[in-house]
Amino acid sequence: MNERKVILSIDGKEGDSMDVETGIPQGSPVSPVLFVTYLSGLISDVEKEEEQCESKGISFVDDVEWVVERPVVGECTQRLERCAAGAQKWAKENACQFDIEKTEAILFSPRRGNREPKTKARIRVGNQEGQYYKEATRWFRVWLDDVLTLKDHTKKTLAKARTAQNRVRSLMNNKGLSPGACQRIPVAAVQAVVLYGSELWWRGQKDRAQ
Repeated sequence: MNERKVILSIDGKEGDSMDVETGIPQGSPVSPVLFVTYLSGLISDVEKEEEQCESKGISFVDDVEWVVERPVVGECTQRLERCAAGAQKWAKENACQFDIEKTEAILFSPRRGNREPKTKARIRVGNQEGQYYKEATRWFRVWLDDVLTLKDHTKKTLAKARTAQNRVRSLMNNKGLSPGACQRIPVAAVQAVVLYGSELWWRGQKDRAQ
């Protein structure tokens, strides 16, 4: 962690070497361990607040979520605001800063009676106040809409599946597939996926060639 330097490279042009005194080393295998170790203080501190507002903390890499479950929209809002305040308090005491502008609040409720309160609800995080996020959000590759119908998820996944289907369909003819066309199926359906971004990492590695 000591005596680290960084060089910015943009379009193949490298800049001057600069000293780095803060943050964890980017791209290092030890970075996730250091990050989790540092952030563990946040989880434990806000968990004390969780005992009162009955919320659960969920962390995935560098994203942290606070989840509450209540029958009334107003109660959810109050408890989420307390979790956000607890997180900001920890950040201030530990030389850390959250990007408040990227914070999203999502309210899931399939109950029809909650539609109007949900539309009017406002939630405050720091000095910012806004409405609950209305668009579907992607979580572990699943698109969740605010009423949990998963319509957005099925729409997006079907579109992706149709794209793959059309790749295979374009190889077919009235008499069936020729041997050459059969060979083209994995090229279109498999290699198109596995080789995506290979121009960034391919350097002739033997272990990756297989």
